Amino acid sequence: MKKRNVFFILVLLVFISPKNTKALTKDEISSRNVCSNYEVGIAIESRAGDPTSTSISHIGCYDNYYTALNVMANTNNDYVIILERKNGYTKIINAKYALLDLTVRGNSINYYYPTASSNTSDAYMVTSSQTGAVDGALLDYDLATRRAKVKLAGYTGWVNENAYNVVPIVWVYSISYYKGTSDEFKHVFARDITTTNNSTYGIA
Repeated sequence: MKKRNVFFILVLLVFISPKNTKALTKDEISSRNVCSNYEVGIAIESRAGDPTSTSISHIGCYDNYYTALNVMANTNNDYVIILERKNGYTKIINAKYALLDLTVRGNSINYYYPTASSNTSDAYMVTSSQTGAVDGALLDYDLATRRAKVKLAGYTGWVNENAYNVVPIVWVYSISYYKGTSDEFKHVFARDITTTNNSTYGIA
């Protein structure tokens, strides 16, 4: 009887204890081979708050990005995304509502441009779990330059393709926030917005 009780407690701990679980990864999406050019789909979360239940529901395949964009705009769902298949690799390039994960290059300097075609940046931010600038709201995507328009820390600008990953809002599981105690006020930054329990203290 005692052994049975110990086993039952262990099972409860496995299922109740918080775990660092992650939504569909960049690598998992990259191997998706449904459409030869552009795919419109819906980012799915089957169980609320559970990254392991994330998936993509297919809507259709399109040869032209702007056709796919029109389909996304006219689909009555907040979690619609556009994926591009190029050179044997698939990635999310646009979404109706999404954040940009700006930590894809680790601790680095990301440069921001006033327009999609600007050659000279007008701002830069140091991206790290200590200084912030780890994510921002996706506002637009430019196919010609492959830059994304992002808003973060009160600034709006365009960022190069190699500096971000598009994360549908339904797949965001860690956020940045402020936390106050009796003697300090700290900004807590998300180290990976697609993973649960993954925020850390930044600079006070």
